[in-house]
Amino acid sequence: MSGAVAWSEILDQLERELDAPIEAVEPWTPNYPGEPIPEHLVERATDIVRRQHIRATQLQEQMMNNRAQVAVLDLVPAERGATASYVDLDA
Repeated sequence: MSGAVAWSEILDQLERELDAPIEAVEPWTPNYPGEPIPEHLVERATDIVRRQHIRATQLQEQMMNNRAQVAVLDLVPAERGATASYVDLDA
């Protein structure tokens, strides 16, 4: 496989991941073609890097929101005692 084809496949995979919902993305390690990226693919790769930075920023914001929610939930007692919470006076 030529370096240009290998690079194109790597860029295809990265674009698919950027277009997929975050939870659908699987970890993967690309096979480095062993040569620099061809000139005709540089613009495409640059756009992918820009999109990855946007996605990373979105993920960081989501993580901060999640941490804030967890901090609020940490204020809720984890367990209640084994005693009854209500007493049925008519029983």
